[in-house]
Amino acid sequence: MAKILFMPSAEDRERVRKLAGVGASEEDIAAQLQIPLKRLQKRFRRELAEGEALGKTEALEKLHQMATSGSNTTATIFFVKARCGWRDTG
Repeated sequence: MAKILFMPSAEDRERVRKLAGVGASEEDIAAQLQIPLKRLQKRFRRELAEGEALGKTEALEKLHQMATSGSNTTATIFFVKARCGWRDTG
């Protein structure tokens, strides 16, 4: 019996990139595409990495905007603690 080769479409690649960007697990992405997890990890390695990196970057950009706007004290404190190494000492 001949083995059927899986060829991801451009739409599949973009869908994986977007799902990874919003934090969907690889298991959930594989289920949405109806493919085994191993196939997702092999065929969409770049899209998984790019999506995750873009999602993190967008979230950090938004946090930075909120923290530096002067109108969100909580975001400013969180940003300074998380990104600048500041700690409460008592």
